[in-house]
Amino acid sequence: MQITPVAILVVLLFTPLPASAGDINQELIEAAKRGDTAVVQALLATGADVDAKDKDGVPVLMHAAGEGHVHTVQTLLAAGANVNALATPNEIYDGLWTPLMYAAYRGHESVVKVLLKAGANVDHKDKFNRSALTRAAVRGHPSIVGLLQAAGAEVHGSSTVPLRTYAQLVQAATDGDSVVIETMLAEGANPDWAVDGWTALMVAAVEGHSTALQTFLNGGADIDAQKFAGLTALMWAAGRGHTQAVQLLLEEGAEVNLNGALFQAAGPGHAEVIKALLDGGADTTAQMWGGLTPLMAVSMGGHTAAVRVLLEADAEIDAMDNAGMTSLMYAARGGHADRPNRARSAAR
Repeated sequence: MQITPVAILVVLLFTPLPASAGDINQELIEAAKRGDTAVVQALLATGADVDAKDKDGVPVLMHAAGEGHVHTVQTLLAAGANVNALATPNEIYDGLWTPLMYAAYRGHESVVKVLLKAGANVDHKDKFNRSALTRAAVRGHPSIVGLLQAAGAEVHGSSTVPLRTYAQLVQAATDGDSVVIETMLAEGANPDWAVDGWTALMVAAVEGHSTALQTFLNGGADIDAQKFAGLTALMWAAGRGHTQAVQLLLEEGAEVNLNGALFQAAGPGHAEVIKALLDGGADTTAQMWGGLTPLMAVSMGGHTAAVRVLLEADAEIDAMDNAGMTSLMYAARGGHADRPNRARSAAR
């Protein structure tokens, strides 16, 4: 869309101008997030910094790229924005992302094309050695994987996984498309391919697609694979509260006490999942993170229904962690002092 000088003048006349450079830059960031190209142009014309970053260290261009606002991205680049501007490492962008990486991760193909044409570094890697190529593959964006490979993106490390095919498999897992999964496996796709530790089975578990999980398992997927942070498909399904997926994985032989599936459900307080895991043989006395038990974890979060389920399974209410803390103490610390006692009374 062509933005004329007259349109910019109109925006300038009817948009209240911020009082300081910090204010005007924040207005620019918010406009970029919205994809409001006319306001972006007006603010740039009044002196906003095209490479400004928000309080979390995320540059303007990355906000526009991540939201898929292709016209805003083009406007910022035309105004001189650094196509390879880095986000400051923080808890959101886990270190040194570029606009290209974020657009690839979010699946914005048109933005990826614009950034590549503008000279984006296709092989930049964050502090975890992940690139736009691997981010796109893990998120199941095969067309973007193809674009990046055509632009010369290198496969880092010693991976021999065919990334575009892998991305198609991940896309099918994300969508729960068992027909595509079955077809791809029959044609030779490996259900245990992993990029950055992610298998398609794990993706199906995260999404809670039971039928897709069954298809992968029928195709020979390793049910207890721990390729990302020691987490299995069962642990991912448990942490996301997908009861049916958890039950399926247990029926198919997933190891219930491998590295703490019960803790994954306990943290967010998924009572039904906890019950399914207990029925599958989960150990209520298991301890992690300094002696923390599942009952302590649910008490800390004030998850009364989950506390009740664990007490009904005879979880030890007076067990202590390495610091001498009990479940009741954790509940009190979280402002839920009566939760274990109330749940115990209700369970009798």
